[in-house]
Amino acid sequence: LTAVLALNLQDFYSIETFTFDTIIDNLSVLLDSSILQATISKQLIDLGDVVTIPLNDQAGDPLRITKTDYNGVDYTYISRSELEHAIDALQVLGLTDLTNVSIDVSILNNLGYDADPTVLDPAKSTRLFSSSIINATLSSYIIDLSTGDSAFLVVPDKTETNGDVVTVDDTDGTEYLTEAELTNVMTAILAMNLQDFDSIETFTLQTIIDNLSTLLDSSILQATIS
Repeated sequence: LTAVLALNLQDFYSIETFTFDTIIDNLSVLLDSSILQATISKQLIDLGDVVTIPLNDQAGDPLRITKTDYNGVDYTYISRSELEHAIDALQVLGLTDLTNVSIDVSILNNLGYDADPTVLDPAKSTRLFSSSIINATLSSYIIDLSTGDSAFLVVPDKTETNGDVVTVDDTDGTEYLTEAELTNVMTAILAMNLQDFDSIETFTLQTIIDNLSTLLDSSILQATIS
């Protein structure tokens, strides 16, 4: 009832049309209700392959929590802390509709400073990295571009100095790019105003020279250029 009154709900169908701003502004009240927590969880889960929702978060704590309703039907919660972080991260990426989420390079351009969009804002990237769902989703998006006949990225397991580029959760096989590597990739995307990774193949020698230090900070871009 608290959530119904706070949000001035006239019917529960309107929950599906909530904007991120509405959800963010009322998130604590919404997640105090198990019904609404399960409903928002379902909205994310129903996005299917668009987002990657691991079994556990990166700390090893359960992220998907399965319960049984009064009819004996199983349903899945996403943990409260992860919902808070994931919705906040999606808002940072500039997404406004929980039922229509699209992940591509262009949305990463929202991670720059407002005063200088070509420079990664660490406050925004910190909010992004707080969500295991968004980390896994971005990692999957980039890793998928390194597989198949049309692959044009190279994603090595290790850096040149043998540090990790990719880690794997043994529970369900979820692959994560390390925070350091994601940071370096995003820094390069912003600095070079990349709208998609296809344009890497058309870089001129001068473009590479002008941005060499930034490009080589990323093991993925270093391997791709190599």
